[in-house]
Amino acid sequence: MDTLAPTTLQTDSTQEAQHPLLTELLERAKGSLENEEEVSCKIALKALSEMEEAVCKKRVPNFVKLDFAMVRLKLWLKIGLSEEDEMLLNKALKAIENAPLAQIEGLESAKCYLVKEREFLV
Repeated sequence: MDTLAPTTLQTDSTQEAQHPLLTELLERAKGSLENEEEVSCKIALKALSEMEEAVCKKRVPNFVKLDFAMVRLKLWLKIGLSEEDEMLLNKALKAIENAPLAQIEGLESAKCYLVKEREFLV
């Protein structure tokens, strides 16, 4: 049987569907990095998955998520971080740490609060 290979247009739309911030991260990376060819969807998706892991279930603004993902992208590309990059990363980490938990399933925030409260009592 003949099967059609996916075109680049189909694969791009599939990858964009994988993460809502992928397009913004790719545009930002290609606009700020010297060698645009190094930036690929695969590496950008790795950086975004690391960002999601760091954010966990917290309500964090998209610009903070993009700052964190951009720094992770640079590290994946083995680009040295400037002082500005380190400052962005530190501010992003602080914003993530201080962000409130998103209430996804009912009292998710309350559950985490009770767990933290128990940790302090021990």
